[in-house]
Amino acid sequence: MPDHHQESLDEIVAHSAVVLADQIQKAAAWAKSEMDLQIEVAGALKDFARRAQITLEGHHNITVATGRPDSVYGSVIVE
Repeated sequence: MPDHHQESLDEIVAHSAVVLADQIQKAAAWAKSEMDLQIEVAGALKDFARRAQITLEGHHNITVATGRPDSVYGSVIVE
């Protein structure tokens, strides 16, 4: 009997945390600028959102309060 277990969001997040950390470390090793790293992380986050079946809309280099974070995903700010 086939197992049709669909991963829960918690399981996806737990697995993706390891993958995202690895992708970020690899990108940081070759990146020559903060923008290189920002682009790679944005791509990795899009892959995660697709797998988790969530909408993740990023806004980049916008003014928040009195500063300009690199990216904002809903209530998550990436600097």
